[in-house]
Amino acid sequence: MATEGSGPVSTSGLPAAAGSVGVVGETAGAPAAAQPGAPAGSQTATAPGTAAGSGVTPGTAGPSASGPKGAAGSAGAVAADAPCTSQGAPLVIGQNGVWSGLLGANFIGAKTAMSIWAKHVNAKGGLACHPVQLYQTDDGSDPARGSANVTDLILSKKVQALVGLYAPINMAAQASVFHKYNIPVVGGDITDFSWSTDPLLFAQGTSPLHAYASSLKEARLATGYTKFGILSCVEATTCTKIRNSMTTKGGMADLAGVEVAYNQTISLTQTDFTAECQNAKKAGAQVMYLVMDAASLQRLFRSCDAIGYKFPWSGPSLTLTPDLQNDPILRGSTDYVGYFGSSSAPWMSNDTAATKEFQEAYKTYAPGTPPSPASMTGWASGKMLEAVVANIPNARNGPITTAQIFKGLYALKNETLGGLVPGMTFNEGKPSPIVSCYYAELFSRGVFSDPFGSKKRCL
Repeated sequence: MATEGSGPVSTSGLPAAAGSVGVVGETAGAPAAAQPGAPAGSQTATAPGTAAGSGVTPGTAGPSASGPKGAAGSAGAVAADAPCTSQGAPLVIGQNGVWSGLLGANFIGAKTAMSIWAKHVNAKGGLACHPVQLYQTDDGSDPARGSANVTDLILSKKVQALVGLYAPINMAAQASVFHKYNIPVVGGDITDFSWSTDPLLFAQGTSPLHAYASSLKEARLATGYTKFGILSCVEATTCTKIRNSMTTKGGMADLAGVEVAYNQTISLTQTDFTAECQNAKKAGAQVMYLVMDAASLQRLFRSCDAIGYKFPWSGPSLTLTPDLQNDPILRGSTDYVGYFGSSSAPWMSNDTAATKEFQEAYKTYAPGTPPSPASMTGWASGKMLEAVVANIPNARNGPITTAQIFKGLYALKNETLGGLVPGMTFNEGKPSPIVSCYYAELFSRGVFSDPFGSKKRCL
């Protein structure tokens, strides 16, 4: 099994070239280890006879690129499924995200999943016989680092697209860069509300507002309660927008059919939440909607449990991590049952060919590593790039360019990735359309489950 920063990843029917890799390793704030046969300090490795990033010049191709669009079932899509007889130029992509710091534990699964996806597709011959070369960088939620990372990915690594971007706090800093160079972002966390307004952000799932509201609705439907309390962090503008949406006409509460009994801000660095628990209880909040990281969630439950305030809860799916199942208060509890809506299929689902592929890839390339909500969104980002390349006519005939990726994106019509996401359609020069369908997830007795499998539900 190839690992990040390791040697060749073989392709179906083709030996891996010396020095070629599927994933180029990265460490926060330090150079990645050199690849075999590469100069010390180098992060790059290429297929023989090609240049890293060949086929793309930043800023020269974008949403206005003209030419025939691909279509599902087109010649390009058929060719993508045929056996590879030779290896094309690498398809170089980049992923930046928050893999460390306060939110790192919540989102690191997306980095792991993208790495697994790259190895998985390369083991089958790559995309249209182009091996995927993935660069991954960590910004720790720092806007300056995020901007620098994306700049380096575009100008130095010569990526044709950003894929699986995770910027829950610092999206604006990164957006200024990918807009400057007209680079598409294929999938990501879909947490910032700009995923519904920015034409360079191609969301691979439920729109942010509707994803957040879906968790409220699932809690209301399951419990029958309508009085909700909300605790949201002060560290991210997304938290502020969620909090404001709860009390805005036509916002989250209205979409879900609930009322707000208590609305308070908290800090992710807070060590005690006793005051918030007391005030929510006094306000009559029957269900709590919690917008905070997993570590803060556990501290909150300790504080509330200590004063006897027990409640069903809800919140954004990406706030969840596997280690919540080991929390001594939550494990086995029927008091703190959680209800969630997810922008992509539940990460524990195994009821379709698409979800089984995800589970099997995890077992193959990351045995013993539990997936998370971020894992499925990261995987779905990679799968959407697969669908994009399948819609590029004659993708095997030369290096895949940014212009072709835009065309492949605009060719997607009601694309579900085999049921991993609600139907996605993109239109040239327009932001991702509003998608109100989602997938339900449940947390009860310390165990995550998919109460409706990977069947989508809608607001």
